[in-house]
Amino acid sequence: MPTDPTFPEFNTFDDSQVTSAWLQAVGVQDLPAGQASLSVLRTACSTPDVLDFLGQQLSQQLPTLPDAGAALEGFSQYVAHSRSPLALAGMLQRDHDFFANLLRLFASGPLPTEILLEDPDSLELLRITEGQPIERQILADDIGAEVSRASDAAHVGRLLRSFRRRETLRIIYGEVLRNPPLSRTTEQLSFVAQAILHAALLWTVRELRTRLPHPMIHGNLRARMAIIATGKFGGSELSYGNRLNLLFVHDPPEMAHGPVAEATEQFFQAWGTAIVEMLSRSGQHGPGYQVDVQHVGHADRLTASVNDALRYFDTDGQPWERMSLVKSQVVAGDTDLGSKYLEQLQPLLFRRVLTRTDITGLRMLKRKIERQAREAGDDRLNIRHGTGGIRDIEFVIEFLQLLNGATEPSIRVPNTLQAIEALERVGCLTMQERSTLSENYVMLRRIQHQIQILCGLDCDSLPDDPDIRRRIAAQLQFVTDRGSDVPGFDAALRELQDVNRGVLDHLLHDAFGDSESVAIETELVLDPAPSADQVATTFTQYGFADPAATLDAMHQLAHETIPFLSAPRCRHFLAAIAPKLLHQLSLTPDPAAALATLVAVTDSLGGKGALWELLSTSESALRMVVRLCAASPYLAGLLTSHPGMIDDLLDSLVLGRLPQMEELEKASRELCRGAEDIDPILRSFKNACHLRIGIRDILGKADITQTHAALAATAEACLRRAAEFEHEQLAQRFGDPIDLEGNPIQILMLGMGKLGAREPNYHSDLDVMFLYHADGQTQRRVGGPRSTTTNADFFNRLTQQMMGRFNADQAGGPLYDLDSRIRWSEGDPTAVSLTSFLKRYRYGTSRSEFWQRVALTKARVLSGDDAAQRLANDGLRELLTKVPWSEQDSAQLRELRDRGIQSASPENLKRGRGGTLDVELIVSGLQLKYAAQHPGILEPRTIAGLEKLHDADLIPAPDAAQLIDDYRMLRTVESNLRLLNTAARHELPSDESNLAKLAYLIGDITPAQLVQQCSQARSRNSERFEQLF
Repeated sequence: MPTDPTFPEFNTFDDSQVTSAWLQAVGVQDLPAGQASLSVLRTACSTPDVLDFLGQQLSQQLPTLPDAGAALEGFSQYVAHSRSPLALAGMLQRDHDFFANLLRLFASGPLPTEILLEDPDSLELLRITEGQPIERQILADDIGAEVSRASDAAHVGRLLRSFRRRETLRIIYGEVLRNPPLSRTTEQLSFVAQAILHAALLWTVRELRTRLPHPMIHGNLRARMAIIATGKFGGSELSYGNRLNLLFVHDPPEMAHGPVAEATEQFFQAWGTAIVEMLSRSGQHGPGYQVDVQHVGHADRLTASVNDALRYFDTDGQPWERMSLVKSQVVAGDTDLGSKYLEQLQPLLFRRVLTRTDITGLRMLKRKIERQAREAGDDRLNIRHGTGGIRDIEFVIEFLQLLNGATEPSIRVPNTLQAIEALERVGCLTMQERSTLSENYVMLRRIQHQIQILCGLDCDSLPDDPDIRRRIAAQLQFVTDRGSDVPGFDAALRELQDVNRGVLDHLLHDAFGDSESVAIETELVLDPAPSADQVATTFTQYGFADPAATLDAMHQLAHETIPFLSAPRCRHFLAAIAPKLLHQLSLTPDPAAALATLVAVTDSLGGKGALWELLSTSESALRMVVRLCAASPYLAGLLTSHPGMIDDLLDSLVLGRLPQMEELEKASRELCRGAEDIDPILRSFKNACHLRIGIRDILGKADITQTHAALAATAEACLRRAAEFEHEQLAQRFGDPIDLEGNPIQILMLGMGKLGAREPNYHSDLDVMFLYHADGQTQRRVGGPRSTTTNADFFNRLTQQMMGRFNADQAGGPLYDLDSRIRWSEGDPTAVSLTSFLKRYRYGTSRSEFWQRVALTKARVLSGDDAAQRLANDGLRELLTKVPWSEQDSAQLRELRDRGIQSASPENLKRGRGGTLDVELIVSGLQLKYAAQHPGILEPRTIAGLEKLHDADLIPAPDAAQLIDDYRMLRTVESNLRLLNTAARHELPSDESNLAKLAYLIGDITPAQLVQQCSQARSRNSERFEQLF
């Protein structure tokens, strides 16, 4: 390189050899670009004298700069953009030091050059301030005055962006020239952001008040809002980057609900939204800030009342959210409001007593730090997120503050460097650790600043370009015994990162020891922001096609929907069962649908934490909940349609047995005692019982006959409570019904069909015959109304009221479909005397009424006093044993069966050929045929009836056993169809999805096997019926 960098004469600029020699002499590497810059400079300068002066200064200063080419290019472009190159040259001639500093600024990177070219007048600010720090209030007053004169939001945005660019240029100038402490640079960048935020807040509220009334508190005071900065902004340690982390809080409304609360919410939401939009808006005068708002409780709300925000962090706040608030300060709005909020927040952030849930959360954070370090691997180029980088240091320091802040209040400081000092003072760091972390943190932040100046505000990674790395090393005077070249810089940086990682690993180990092995599924519940690869790898192995949606669903399960219940506790217990839960979901036909149903069910239930805690202690209960959500829309619908059934669900899981008749009677009586309206009571009672029964059913813990018996007992309890209620209501109006001897009488209910046989499924109709055992007149109660009525009228009113109550089509559908099946014609009474009933059937029935006689084989007395029940049972037995069987009866039985077949589809498991009706008709037909000789075979229950027919040698043992097995299997399928809530109540699903769910519910069977077994059972049933009749 020539040793005499004499600037070329004006008339030699066209000689490339001359200009190239000078460019090489001053250190310009890119000669074509340098020659282009000289051409621009000559064009801009009006006289040779000006060019000669500038050339002499360039010849002296360029060789001393880390990037002479960038300095020359930037300076030449600025001269071309200046209003008067002659005036500029005059100013630089008077101030040679400023000229040298200006060239150093252009050499530092493209960002200051870009700002100066956009706004050439900002050079005067640099000359006046010399890059010195400016107080926050002065900055706020400066931009505030400009904004106050703005005409509209777009104008305000331009002013804010120009102000930020201008002040950023000043700060870069100061950092390049004076190498100030890191804290001064980051503080100045934070002051600029605070001033902009303050100006935006004032302008937006003035504009907003023209559209909405400002909420008032305490009668005549305006409600206040404060903006809390968290993260780097909260610690006054912003970089040149664009990210601001904010939390908006405001005064609570004077009324918690109603129009006042809604108006308050609307105002502050609009205010917060306007501020964020103004800060985020980019334009030709520079980019906006990237604003991340910390949402408190509601993802769709930017702001929260102070009370709601405190309550959220008390009951719902996750460890990472608490950690984010370790670095926080009030940066705009009402300082008193914000400061008081942060003061009240301290005991919630720094808990004196750590619960098991707190410790679990802190351990999760520790493991996340360690995992991020492993995942970063050898990523040394990312200064912020790479191993041993800026975020590693910040994360561990915040972690130590959160862990020890309850007992050591002095470490509760938001700034990282100040926190490192404070932690050393209280013994959480050694002097060596404090010195190492402080020095290395400062160096990494300086490297980050240089990367942003050279490569862009959002850049945190060292580029591959060795020239840029050389410029960074030279700018920071990063000199070691390896030299200042790029290899030396890289090696020194690697050593710094390795030292950081070693110190941080040691600190984490001291805090909690070696990490226990924790399932990745557990981590995903606890970690608010896991890596996408981790999410995809984990959830796809469980059969979930959309891992992101699955993660959202798991986080919904971890969120407690009932205020004041502990969300961390809920999250803790869900995390504990996450691996087993996902495994059980993977066994279902459609894991995603099962998970979605589980979210809906638990959102409706509330009290999720209690449920997860129970499931953590019982794998069978966990399996049941998954099966319920995977293949039982009926039970899931009960839970989602009737919020708050958490106690019923937990009872069902804990009790582990079917409800018995005695306990159902006792429970229903207690519930209905003294009630003015029993409708909601009976509905709730039925739902709880069906839930308890269904849970045992889907787990396969109960025989189908036991399930049917429990369902029948539930319906009977409802019938009896309704009859008692209606009886009392009518007795208060008409007196008590009595017989001719003055004895009180009650309604006598005969269960028919599935109810009489104790074989109803979850949706069976209730077929009931209403009787009363004596005619007579009601007896007026003392003090009651004088009007009385006949017993016939009384009990017909009672049954009509009952049927209206049961059949009422309310929001959840009717309580039951209740029908009095054995009525002689449509206009006949709903209740008849026992004498009339028995007389009707004593001598047989007409051909058209044969089905009624068959139905009587299923009749069972459900209510009435002991004497009435004995009379009814004796009468029924006489009806069934005294009428002889004839061949005509066999023909009518076949005809009855054929009508059932014709009224149903061929696939119908109930009335189709070989369905359950065939088996029931076999039992009823044989009972009617042989009851006279074998009265002991009379039994309403189908399976018990088959056993009695076998005992009486009326059916061979193999046939009876096969009929019982096939009937049990078909009824099991039917029961599960009702749990599946298919549209076709008695047919196998035609779609593969529901058929797979049905097979899953039944268990240990494939869909194809299920279809085959049903077909074979029906074929055998049909063959047996045709053999017998």
